Amino acid sequence: MFKSVITDIEKVRHQETGTDFLDVSFDLVDESGAVVTSRKLGLDPSASKEEVETELIKYATTFTSEQVQAVTQRKLDAVDENVASLKEELVGKSVGPLEPEPEEDEE
Repeated sequence: MFKSVITDIEKVRHQETGTDFLDVSFDLVDESGAVVTSRKLGLDPSASKEEVETELIKYATTFTSEQVQAVTQRKLDAVDENVASLKEELVGKSVGPLEPEPEEDEE
């Protein structure tokens, strides 16, 4: 689970449109508190504290979901690679009977 930690908030004017927006800078941190990435989010400058917090919670939740999906996909890719490797190594290979294990002497 990742959390958003706000690092800065500024009112910024968009150069092309001339409209103001709230530029919210934040870090996404993991459970140990390590910064995973830094991001910026543009919001309405009249946004309330609760609206800013809600947007950052949504962002962190989405980021968490994407990370979980990425881990799941890596696991699926590893399985696919294993299947391809087994197919390459074993298809067409002649496999003989198992050799009986030598019996141990009983004393």
